Amino acid sequence: MERATVICSVKDEAPFLMEWIAYHKAIGFDDIIVASNDCEDKSDVLLDALCWEGIISHRHNIVPPGHDAQYTALKDMPNNPLVLMSDWIACLDVDEYLNIEFGDGTVNCLLDQKNDVDAIVILWRYFGSSNTERWTHGSVLERFVLSESEIQPHNRYHKTLFRNNGKFLEMDAHYPRTHPKADISLTNIVNTENRLYDLSFLEDGSRRLAPLHDVSDMWTWKGACVNHYSVLTPDILAMKRYRGDNVPGRGDQKYAPNSWYVRVGDKNDVEERSILRMIPGVRRWLAAMRSSPRIRDAETAALAAYDELRARVLAGNLPAGRP
Repeated sequence: MERATVICSVKDEAPFLMEWIAYHKAIGFDDIIVASNDCEDKSDVLLDALCWEGIISHRHNIVPPGHDAQYTALKDMPNNPLVLMSDWIACLDVDEYLNIEFGDGTVNCLLDQKNDVDAIVILWRYFGSSNTERWTHGSVLERFVLSESEIQPHNRYHKTLFRNNGKFLEMDAHYPRTHPKADISLTNIVNTENRLYDLSFLEDGSRRLAPLHDVSDMWTWKGACVNHYSVLTPDILAMKRYRGDNVPGRGDQKYAPNSWYVRVGDKNDVEERSILRMIPGVRRWLAAMRSSPRIRDAETAALAAYDELRARVLAGNLPAGRP
């Protein structure tokens, strides 16, 4: 059986960690690696507890001034022992859930459809606020069920599940970079309908797969998509503004009210509940994790710390876009 690993980089995400981890365990990822940096809400303490109990691997990410936190977390991942043992790798954010249509919704069912491929490119699907005004804890998946109804040009971003076979050298948030010695003619990258991408644009020596974003005739949600819960509620957006987006120079602009990010992400056109078939498995994992007093106490402390931090942010007592 092939091993699959998902990698995530977080900062001040205490309310969302447990469900995200439980979900990706429930769909069959063998290993979860989470890198955290500069947390004020005790997310790192909760992640340490989860790591102590063997649920995840937690890396404390030391970000040099002026550097992108996510890229810093990913640059050394190819040497991580769990990554070295993995056959397949995905990089997802904590507001992104891999939603698989095939079979029982697990990673193995997705991989069973994709024999002899090196990477599967999976399109975002935005889920909006579901007209929710304030975050009161609980399940993201069960509460936020309204999404966009059709694929639009703004929704061209993808995530990649790629084979750890030497053809890719560096990890990135959306796509890995191809190895400079990889034979492009022997590299097979498909969408979730198993249609093969034309990679001739790499023949000039570029190793970046970002141009795949713009191949509109390959955009599809069939087979699998990444549910992207990017907006949630106004108070969560305020927390994101305080946190900043970890890209030097952009500060809090991305999460400002009525920003392009909010306009694009807050789509509430239709109900889309397909991911909820995984809820029984998610609940089993949550119950198993919370059976550990260490994890249970760490989660309680982290949620309290998050709520206290949120109150200070909403009161205007803290600046937005902190480094």
